Amino acid sequence: MYELIYVASPYNHPDPEIVKSNFEFISKKVAERVSNGEVVFSPITYGHILLGFHEMPSSWEFWNNFCITFLLKSNKLVVYKMPGWEVSKGVQEEISVARDHNIPIEYIEV
Repeated sequence: MYELIYVASPYNHPDPEIVKSNFEFISKKVAERVSNGEVVFSPITYGHILLGFHEMPSSWEFWNNFCITFLLKSNKLVVYKMPGWEVSKGVQEEISVARDHNIPIEYIEV
């Protein structure tokens, strides 16, 4: 059976350069994992690209349903402990949902 890994990471920030940096950092980490044969979903990687093709909000309130739907289909939640992860509304909710649904959580120091 295949394992689907969901990656949680902070995204939004008042500084657009930090948003871009968050996207690039996590996308590189996900690409490394995929190149090693893992099946990994990053809503940041996916969503950031979609935002370039259609006008829509980047807020957690907008993306919540999208993210949680994928998380609930996943076998594991991986949390990259990058700056802001502890205060990210999205990351904290993803952790809470994973706990509530007995989805294993792996924390990775960066």
